[in-house]
Amino acid sequence: MAAELAGLSPLNTNPKGFLGGLQTGYNYQVNKLVFGIEADYAWANIAGSNARSLHSEFNIPGEPGFGITTNLMGREKLDSLGTVRARLGVTPIERGLVYATGGLAFGHASSSIAVSQIETGPTCAGGITFTPSSGSASRTLTGWTIGGGGEWAFAPNWSAKAEYLHYDLGALQYTANQITGISCAPASTPFTFVNLAPSAEFKGSIVRFGLNFKFGGP
Repeated sequence: MAAELAGLSPLNTNPKGFLGGLQTGYNYQVNKLVFGIEADYAWANIAGSNARSLHSEFNIPGEPGFGITTNLMGREKLDSLGTVRARLGVTPIERGLVYATGGLAFGHASSSIAVSQIETGPTCAGGITFTPSSGSASRTLTGWTIGGGGEWAFAPNWSAKAEYLHYDLGALQYTANQITGISCAPASTPFTFVNLAPSAEFKGSIVRFGLNFKFGGP
């Protein structure tokens, strides 16, 4: 029933995983200030899933009571993550850089959902039958990212960096097939129709480490 589904709070899939890829960029230094722009693309496997059940009892005057149990399973996955960012930093010590960064983020995301409802304590022979529902979607999302990090030039033309980024790609919205409640025999008549519109948010934080090669002079 729709009231049962409305009682379900958002499902946290708690996605976790790893990513790795390539980056390129350009820096321009004025005294201790460093202005830059960089772009990167990473192949990712950041995924999570979760399930939840909710049971409600219904009492209709003059009729036996009955219950509805709703089972929900949700999954989401981020297959790739790319950014195009500006960078502003300062060199507090020789060969050391501390910077803030932010800009555009994009990634390929997928999500799926499965919902089923079961009646307990039927009001008549045969009870109520609910058709299960499922849906999925997969597409590229765009959003924003912001963060910061540090970089150390440990050798001529070579540097290592550690970086933190928070990204928000928005929500992946899609549809799932309708849940229909069928009354018990002998009528077997549909009496409830519930339309689902799932929405999965893709945002999180990453910590990554990189190795950079500088083209040109020292």
